[in-house]
Amino acid sequence: MSIYSFYAHSLTSFVLLRSVELSIVELKAQLNPLLTACFNDCLISSNEKIRQSLSVRLALQELLKQLGLPIVLLVKDENGRPFLKNDNLHISFSHTRYLVSVALSTAFQVGIDIETTRPQLAVVQSKILTKEESEHVGNSLDKLAIYWCAKEALYKCLMNQQSCNFQKIFVEPFQLQIEGHILAHFSGKKYLMHYKRIDCDINKPPHFCVCCEGHT
Repeated sequence: MSIYSFYAHSLTSFVLLRSVELSIVELKAQLNPLLTACFNDCLISSNEKIRQSLSVRLALQELLKQLGLPIVLLVKDENGRPFLKNDNLHISFSHTRYLVSVALSTAFQVGIDIETTRPQLAVVQSKILTKEESEHVGNSLDKLAIYWCAKEALYKCLMNQQSCNFQKIFVEPFQLQIEGHILAHFSGKKYLMHYKRIDCDINKPPHFCVCCEGHT
């Protein structure tokens, strides 16, 4: 299972992205039991989704190893948000059929989202973007994917704190690059986020990943 990227989002948060390529049997064999103790594949609709869920746990395991941190029990809160029990670390997961991503912060709530650049995103554009944001996106699927990821990442960051309507999150216009920063506004606060483009291979669509820490 290949690591596509490992990087520091800030002094206190880190991101690891991996491919989804191992079988369910291979994934379960490599995973520490503490990370699968609360995993029930009977509740997941397809083998593809099971592979994604297990792959993101393996990515977490590798991220903890990279940072020299111990593996502790992975559980979910009442909102379904994953967290490491008896630990002060904050984590967030996201996955597509091709890649999984994990963000970990030693100090703040954290949110991450990863998406492919696909035409289907345009279906929900009017529901998640403001008029100004839509004008900035134009016909760019890359920008649309970044906007979606940014709002989803901030939502994950704040989901246990307050209601977070996507159209109430405003993302400032930005210059599209392979990697960069964007600024989001919500409820009178500003959040600086990092985005990154990931090109898997010629047979898979490009991805964009956005990470956000829950502080201004």
